[in-house]
Amino acid sequence: MMGEAPFELYLDILQTLERLRIPYAVIVGKLMAWKEGRSFKHEQDIRDIPVAVRLNEEPEWTSVFDFPSIDRWAARLGPDVEALWKRLKTAAGV
Repeated sequence: MMGEAPFELYLDILQTLERLRIPYAVIVGKLMAWKEGRSFKHEQDIRDIPVAVRLNEEPEWTSVFDFPSIDRWAARLGPDVEALWKRLKTAAGV
């Protein structure tokens, strides 16, 4: 039916956006958690996502990954978080 196509396309777009947003949300959430407890586990988890992006392990992520937005979040979370994020990006090779 002609009326269903736009709705199905809309759902597909929403699902795609949700998949692509997950790595971004994980990093921001982990940065926030690290700020509270400074856990090395959070550092490893944060670093692993940019590594996956650099290696193109998830092409959907790589094509739309927004490092500048995470840079802004890290800066908003404070100088320690911003320094950690810069260090982890460097370690990840991005």
